[in-house]
Amino acid sequence: MRLRSALLALALVGTASAQTLTPLADVDVNAQPFFAPYVDVGGAVVFAGLAPGESDFRLWRTDGTPGGTVSLDVLGIAPSARGLVPFGGRGYFVATVDAGSGPVTNGLFRTTADGLGVERFSGVTAIDNGGLGQLTPTSVGLYFTACTTAEGCEVWRTEGEAVNLVQDLCPGSCDASPSGFTDLGGTVLFAATDGSTGVELYRALGPGLARVRDIVEGAGSSAPGSLLAWNGQVVFAATGPDAAGVEAGRELWTSAGGDASLAVDAAPGALGSAPQPLGLAGGRVIVLAQPDPAVGPEPYVFDGATLTLLGDIRPGSTGSRVQCTTGSAEARWNPSCAQTDDAFYLLAQPATLDTRLFATDGASLVEIPASTGGRLAGPLLADGTAVIVQTCAASYTDCALERVAAFGAAAAPLVALPANSQAASLGWLGETLLLEVGTRDPVTLAVTTQLMRLDMGDTSAEADRSASVRLSAPAPNPTAGAARVTVALDRAQRVRMTLVDALGRTVATITDAALAAGTHRLDVATDGLPSGVYAVVLEAWGVRAQTRMTVVR
Repeated sequence: MRLRSALLALALVGTASAQTLTPLADVDVNAQPFFAPYVDVGGAVVFAGLAPGESDFRLWRTDGTPGGTVSLDVLGIAPSARGLVPFGGRGYFVATVDAGSGPVTNGLFRTTADGLGVERFSGVTAIDNGGLGQLTPTSVGLYFTACTTAEGCEVWRTEGEAVNLVQDLCPGSCDASPSGFTDLGGTVLFAATDGSTGVELYRALGPGLARVRDIVEGAGSSAPGSLLAWNGQVVFAATGPDAAGVEAGRELWTSAGGDASLAVDAAPGALGSAPQPLGLAGGRVIVLAQPDPAVGPEPYVFDGATLTLLGDIRPGSTGSRVQCTTGSAEARWNPSCAQTDDAFYLLAQPATLDTRLFATDGASLVEIPASTGGRLAGPLLADGTAVIVQTCAASYTDCALERVAAFGAAAAPLVALPANSQAASLGWLGETLLLEVGTRDPVTLAVTTQLMRLDMGDTSAEADRSASVRLSAPAPNPTAGAARVTVALDRAQRVRMTLVDALGRTVATITDAALAAGTHRLDVATDGLPSGVYAVVLEAWGVRAQTRMTVVR
């Protein structure tokens, strides 16, 4: 504990002190995986929050100031966990309306045009008493599901004026059960059933709906899921036969909207590889899959023809417990994964209760150690080419936010959180980072929550500098002798690299010289050093990066 705390303090010196957390309001942000925590609406953000002493979530708005952080609606209108999405400059959401003595119903609401209030969407009268969900903004309208007595659960759509049933796909009161709305250049693809077949892939183009392909003919279902738009097509998981009609199990399929085809039979036979497309990196699709039963579910990369293992993070059949949720628009906000402009980041477990941050550019998978030497935890938040992650000491009493400026860069401290506190959700308001901070009383164990802000300023120049200086993790690590680190420079510059112990003392200078552009492999001697955790600290062109190295004797 003392060692981890010392490393935390060491990492935060001179970096986190420049950042200040400002409390905005005592409110519990509704940051469920099915509910985007913050939605940008007209220069402010709206979110679902729970005020102290209240039992129902309501809609809030903040402009980043304490006085401008206010509740928008009245009690009795509680945003549910089925949507808060931006569309047409407003925030749309489903709310539960309690009329007191009357029935509890669901309704579709939105923020007013000025962003300062809430209104019931006037076009929704036909579906007030039906189930609402899966609100998905697309380039051709806001798609969602709604259930009525006459039509069952079907596809509905609005452009911000009237609300229309697109088509009674499963005629009468039966349910089409649409899910996974995905925009493909104006064609919206999704999974549904028309009652005569099982759940298959459909498209919405123009005024109606059409089945893309009956992958499993008859009453059987291919159950398309985890739809992801990529390279002019949708990549998805489905169960069905190969081109010869032989059962292929659950594998990756693709569709450009006109037809669908099996993309790769990664695990020949009826079992399948159980793929889940997660995101994109380097023009390729990052997929969680298990083609080999001896290798647990791990991250793979799909290039359109083959599925290639990026890294066996946790050897054996258990898998590394990557927990990205995909398959519906409402679940695409997930604190365990983040997609930046140049990479895909995910939290995974090489061992039980050992969560670490990994990143891929679509060609390789690298681990990014916490600069503090602590445990990594969600949430993750993308920021252009950067990602923000939380790290905590072993006891989770000392936590901080760190920032990885670009793929290949080391994690750098951003700000320390108050004692006994953790961040539960992150979001952006311009260049201001919004975060919900929960603080646990060490005596009563009661948790109080606050919405806070952190002014980030212009980090684009920092990202450019950090991207030009990349520091790899030492190898081997742990080490009983010498180790080697790799530094990649986009331009010639003076580099100073030191080895720092847990007390913040510089115990060795690895290099202090001008280096040419390119890749440099530097040896780190550990002769005479006792066992322990050390920080390899690099300083170049205004960038300070570091990585962790463990010496064992």
